[in-house]
Amino acid sequence: MISAMTRREFVIGTATAAALSAKTKIDKSRISAITDEIARTPQQALDFAKEYGLQNLELRNVPGGKEYAFLPEVDAKLAAADFARNGIRISFMNSSLLKFPWPGTEPARKRQETDDARAKRLEAETTRFARRMDDLKTAIRNCHILNVDLLRVFTGARTAEPDKLHSRIVDVLGEMSLVAEKEKIHLLIENEASCNIGTSAELAAILKLLPSKWIAANWDSIERAHVEGIALS
Repeated sequence: MISAMTRREFVIGTATAAALSAKTKIDKSRISAITDEIARTPQQALDFAKEYGLQNLELRNVPGGKEYAFLPEVDAKLAAADFARNGIRISFMNSSLLKFPWPGTEPARKRQETDDARAKRLEAETTRFARRMDDLKTAIRNCHILNVDLLRVFTGARTAEPDKLHSRIVDVLGEMSLVAEKEKIHLLIENEASCNIGTSAELAAILKLLPSKWIAANWDSIERAHVEGIALS
């Protein structure tokens, strides 16, 4: 079962299988791994890619650090130069864009907190939501620097009735898609158990409401299993 192994072990197995089968349609040129899931430092991620003959890496957090999507420009350029020097292409930019409770919503997974802690959290979430377009522009800038045109986004922390947030999600992502279109960056909505779009059905439904060719899906089968109670084997 996938849940019985780490993603790192899964990538190793997949890369090894691709090397053994010359007839397979999926070779190493179509396999990538998330840097902070295979290593604890950027150099270890590069070493892993070299060891298993990977040509692509997927970015989320700098191993041991912050998200690649929101790095300062100078740091993003240094990372891009390092990948290029090692012959590594970037297949996908994972970001945490919109992965938090949106103002005016209440997460279904409530936490125990004092009134003061709640007030501070709500203020932080409101501020984060207000700067969403600035964060998007930073992530898009780093996508250009790292030569990747696929950027992951989310749909807000899951509420008790997520379907009632669909129109708001459409408005928020629709506004973002206009910026993405100008920059030739595709926004990929990931289904995530803790977010308003968590199941395959919800993902399909929201995509029908967002017909832009600059919005697509990043399907996470593990998250689908978490939400829908499916056993993966």
